[in-house]
Amino acid sequence: MQKTKYLWWLWGITSLLYLLLLLVTTPQLKALSGGMEILDTLPYYEPPYVQLLLEKLGQQGRDFYLYRQIPIDLVYPALFGITYFCIIRFFINKLNLKKIAFLSILPIIGAMFDYAENISIINLLSTFPTLSETTTSILPIFSLLKTIFVSVSLLAFATLGIYCWLKCRTDPL
Repeated sequence: MQKTKYLWWLWGITSLLYLLLLLVTTPQLKALSGGMEILDTLPYYEPPYVQLLLEKLGQQGRDFYLYRQIPIDLVYPALFGITYFCIIRFFINKLNLKKIAFLSILPIIGAMFDYAENISIINLLSTFPTLSETTTSILPIFSLLKTIFVSVSLLAFATLGIYCWLKCRTDPL
């Protein structure tokens, strides 16, 4: 029971940090950009979008991105990766589904792509108006891979969680 309590506390902290990004810093950045979606929230975009967004943000918006959004977003991927790795692994062990244990690594991979995305964004924000063509080309790929791995992780979390809940209600493990 102690491990379960720890896991839900970890999930709560991770969720609160995500809500801070979702409800506070991201809307502020969106307002500073004149309504454009920021790179962290898009599953994919073309390199010209990056240039336009950074121009629309202006110096104040780029500073906010670099010094407010990014520091929080450097903590969040680690929390996400650890939290969802542990909870998915917990569900797999509880359900005795060792054959799908590989699913628990998906949040870690998603977190790694989130870090690659963040490092690329830091690079672009730090060098604007000079933008590396390589970075602007690879950044959307990092965003897409992050989106895929995070989405599949959340799907695995929800599916295993529901299955565990149903199984525990009918047949206590």
